[in-house]
Amino acid sequence: MNPAPDCNIVLHVGFSKTGTTTLQKHLFSNHSQVHYLGKPYADDTLKTLVHRLIMQESLAYDPGPLKNHLEKEILLNINPAKKVILLSEEMLLSYSKARDKGLVAQRLKEAFPGAGIIITIRDQFELLKAAYLSRGRQLNYVPPKYSGLHVTFREWLALAFENIERSYLGHADYFKTIAYYARLFGKNNVCVLLLEELINTPGEYAGKLSDFLGIDAEETRVLLAGKHANRGISRFQLESEVLRSRWHPFSRSYLISKLLKIYLFLTKNKRRKQDAEAQIPPGWVDRIGELYRAGNRLLISEYRLPLEKYGYPI
Repeated sequence: MNPAPDCNIVLHVGFSKTGTTTLQKHLFSNHSQVHYLGKPYADDTLKTLVHRLIMQESLAYDPGPLKNHLEKEILLNINPAKKVILLSEEMLLSYSKARDKGLVAQRLKEAFPGAGIIITIRDQFELLKAAYLSRGRQLNYVPPKYSGLHVTFREWLALAFENIERSYLGHADYFKTIAYYARLFGKNNVCVLLLEELINTPGEYAGKLSDFLGIDAEETRVLLAGKHANRGISRFQLESEVLRSRWHPFSRSYLISKLLKIYLFLTKNKRRKQDAEAQIPPGWVDRIGELYRAGNRLLISEYRLPLEKYGYPI
């Protein structure tokens, strides 16, 4: 177990699909001892400045406005009853928004020197399933004619593998990111938490997180008890997208679209209550596992994480 960070500013940087919304919505924004900065942001200026830190190229980025805003508008107005100032933003580790995640980490070090770092992870097989069902199942950033068309899990993985450094497959090699933050902020100032522990041993998870933040663990346990913020898409929604792409890909005004809507309406009730599922395609289990085994073994060795217990590639 890592000790509390050396100062009372903590950054929760992701990864996405690891319980981040649950922490943001139910814990960070409600704990009596946490001064929460976002996400979601109550301060639009801070949101803009953090997004610039993430997305602006070096030629355009100026660290001054963020430093000034923190010093003059935030740090001077902290309630002394708050034990920790916390910013949570999974976009800081976004493979699509952050042009260079290492550069983002360096900018965070400049803006928040000595901050504590929370990084949340989950079994990579489950992460990829969740990422596919969340966004990967439909084409994005393509000409309007093709936007929203359904993509199979196999197709999504194949495309990600071809461009691994800028895709979810490269994104999910946790150790590289964690080791980089540990070098910048100090290993004792980095706390790694598993989504599986939040689900299976929530009391222990709350204790670890509270110890790192220096806040009351019982209040943390109460706030997190039974909470799950993002349910995901329904089986009905997924099947609707598949049918639309198969039979009616380029328009939503033809007769076939109307017939599909009638069919889906008549059969939706049962499937709307069921969560959509994705299975790793045949031949991909070993291929995916090979990407992460070495890094996961290092995480076990250096952070004593029970990855094997929860099915991570080892």
